[in-house]
Amino acid sequence: MTPEDIAKGFDEIRQLLRETAEAADQRAEEAARRSAEIDRQLAEMAEAADRRAEEAARRSAKIDRQLQENAQQMRETNRRFQKTQRLIRKSSLKTDRKIRELTDLFTNQ
Repeated sequence: MTPEDIAKGFDEIRQLLRETAEAADQRAEEAARRSAEIDRQLAEMAEAADRRAEEAARRSAKIDRQLQENAQQMRETNRRFQKTQRLIRKSSLKTDRKIRELTDLFTNQ
């Protein structure tokens, strides 16, 4: 093997190393681009998840308020119902008493 053959072999090796380095650089750039795209997509997904969580929290708070209002309305309705029942009982007792009085009045005549 001549010195020119050896030099030519080294030139070929250098060329292969340059090509390999360029290919590695291209792959690194592509990987960096993909990584940046993934990071962007993850950030968008996180923002969307945060928005959905905030909306869910707002809806949950609204439902809680509605449940509290409904419970208060039910308590008020129950109170009114009990009052109505008392009035009906009282009226019924008065009616029964009047009927007895009238019955006594007519039977004693």
